[in-house]
Amino acid sequence: MKKIIFIILLSIVFVSCNSKVSCDSSKVKETALRLFETEIRVQLAWGVYYDEVISPIENTYGGALLQFYAYAAGDTSFDIEKVKEETILSFRKLAKGKTVEDAEKYQSYIRYADSIMDLGKISLEIIMTTTNHPELKKCECEATLVFDPEINIEDMDVNYDVQEASDGEVYVTIYMR
Repeated sequence: MKKIIFIILLSIVFVSCNSKVSCDSSKVKETALRLFETEIRVQLAWGVYYDEVISPIENTYGGALLQFYAYAAGDTSFDIEKVKEETILSFRKLAKGKTVEDAEKYQSYIRYADSIMDLGKISLEIIMTTTNHPELKKCECEATLVFDPEINIEDMDVNYDVQEASDGEVYVTIYMR
């Protein structure tokens, strides 16, 4: 009987990570959810921008020809991959409330993303601690982002890390699959 109790206690200590760093603490969940919401807004804005601006250039013969002649002339402004990276970076800054060059060009896409996100709520559910690193004061976590049906986005599995820094602050890093 004593062996069974010891095993159960050991499991509880492992799952809870440590006192300040836990995958399912209310502050960690709130922070992770805020970070995920920002990234989802960026991805929604990017999706519409891509469909309206990038795809017509990238996926047509004329667009490919335009890129070819631009490269041949040494003009890299038509580098689609570079444009994608710069645009997503601009969306990310705008979604965090920062200013960017040509903000008016991107604002309508962020407003669109906001309108979608305002349709319902998002929650972080089925939270699991997948790895515990007590020496680093770090937990690796998995969860499911659950969207209200009105948002019309499929629930998605996500990962995030929680780590206590030497100054006692707890940091959350998100990863979207």
